[in-house]
Amino acid sequence: MDGQKFRLMKMINRVLLLVIVSSHWLMSQWQQLPNAPGNARDDGISAIVDGQLFTGLGRDLGFYVQNDWWHYDIEKQQWQQLDNVPFSRRQYSMVAVHENKVVVFGGELSGELFRDVWKFNPIDKSWQQQSSLPKGIKQGVAFSTPLGLVCGMGLTDEGKSDSLFVLKDEEWTFLSVFPGGPRDALSGFAIAEHLFLGWGRAQEDSVCLDWWSYDMRFDKWRRIKSPGSIPRYWTSSASGAIGIGIAGLGMDVDEAFLNDLWVYRWPENRWRRVHLAPTALRGASVALDGDNVHLLWGVDQSFDRQNKHHVLNNTIPFESRLKVYPNPGNGTFRIAKREEMEEDYKIINASGSIIQEFTCKPSEGCAFQLTVSGLYLLINNTSGQYVKVIVI
Repeated sequence: MDGQKFRLMKMINRVLLLVIVSSHWLMSQWQQLPNAPGNARDDGISAIVDGQLFTGLGRDLGFYVQNDWWHYDIEKQQWQQLDNVPFSRRQYSMVAVHENKVVVFGGELSGELFRDVWKFNPIDKSWQQQSSLPKGIKQGVAFSTPLGLVCGMGLTDEGKSDSLFVLKDEEWTFLSVFPGGPRDALSGFAIAEHLFLGWGRAQEDSVCLDWWSYDMRFDKWRRIKSPGSIPRYWTSSASGAIGIGIAGLGMDVDEAFLNDLWVYRWPENRWRRVHLAPTALRGASVALDGDNVHLLWGVDQSFDRQNKHHVLNNTIPFESRLKVYPNPGNGTFRIAKREEMEEDYKIINASGSIIQEFTCKPSEGCAFQLTVSGLYLLINNTSGQYVKVIVI
């Protein structure tokens, strides 16, 4: 009887493991959501704040540059048109989410490059103008960091730029020079005080493959491994709240459109290719909601502009060297296979906020409590390992 019970429990555990892994695989496929109701376009912008997606601007299929602004409730899967932006219509703008607000930088309309910076408050749907950039920029990069907003590179009135600027005390000041040289149409994202930049179009329109990281605290650049082997420009990228960034799509040196997307995982410092996008695109817009990727807009190889909206869930890998059980679960979670040393941990929610910090002694068991359903990241500050925790 005991043997039968053991075999039965072993079979049940295998089935449960298969269900969990299969569910994760299924959730990691692209799913089509309700299309954006505005005109199909490329070179728009998108950003997500607390489960709410905001998007607009760009150039539609009639080559008209837009100034519309839309809201998508991710949970309800509903679109709502908001008032048009209070500034000039434009394309090639940069966007970042900073202190739970959407910040829009620069852009272009009919050859005029803009310096203005605007902050959108999702709560009262208001816009507030910020300090203007040192120069007009299009197709550059913009980031939110604990040390302030960062913007730069791209195309200026003087040509392609290699300069980055940081906003401190309501004034833009020079930050650093990108060691890869001047370029526009590049990708970039920020993870804490680290910037990651690469690809793009350099001087004489040569197409780049290289990627670099920049530590703002120590003013130090470092060459990092590039995702894949295809140089590209006119790409798409976004920063994530839980230690990830994403980059990909765009055009290669032969102007072939690309549909691969790559996730950079911190603190592992590794790239991983996710499922290919449904369509090869340039000028598309990506935004991260936790570890879920939203893809909108763009133009395909036939130069048909898009208004399709897709999502790819669970881009953080299920496997991890740091083990937690039960996972998924609810209530008490225990950390397994710990080192024989004192270890410091922190837990981050899907909005990027630290909700718990604790220390585990080498001679004690280590557990923590989570009861609110959602996705969390448990990080071992001592070793740099992390694991995704799912609370059901």
